[in-house]
Amino acid sequence: MAAMRAFGTHLSSSVEGGGKKFRFVYLSGGMSERDQSRSLWMAGETRKIRGQVENALTDYEKDKNRSVEVYIARPGMVLARGMSLRTLVFGMGPSIWVDDLAKVLVDVAVKGDKDGERVLENERMLWWEF
Repeated sequence: MAAMRAFGTHLSSSVEGGGKKFRFVYLSGGMSERDQSRSLWMAGETRKIRGQVENALTDYEKDKNRSVEVYIARPGMVLARGMSLRTLVFGMGPSIWVDDLAKVLVDVAVKGDKDGERVLENERMLWWEF
């Protein structure tokens, strides 16, 4: 959040003068949970922390700073090329190749999302059109 506040403060005057908004792309994770009161069975604390950050970023954009666009990427398991068969078996759930994820993140930072979606789930990123 410190980085977001610093960019927002620094860039707010340029946006007021007609400049472009700063696109902030947060790499969260699949199964993040924004509802902090929800009871979770698996990786609960990690999922809630990610959700808490997502909430803080979107609240900041909505309430405090119009110079920033927040995008949240929620990949499943991130796979490296050349991984062993054993490792790939773990990727049978939602997953994305690391280089494909990187391309999507850079594209979002440069262009935003043509459909206006701010939360990009794993499935959406798999079918990303460049």
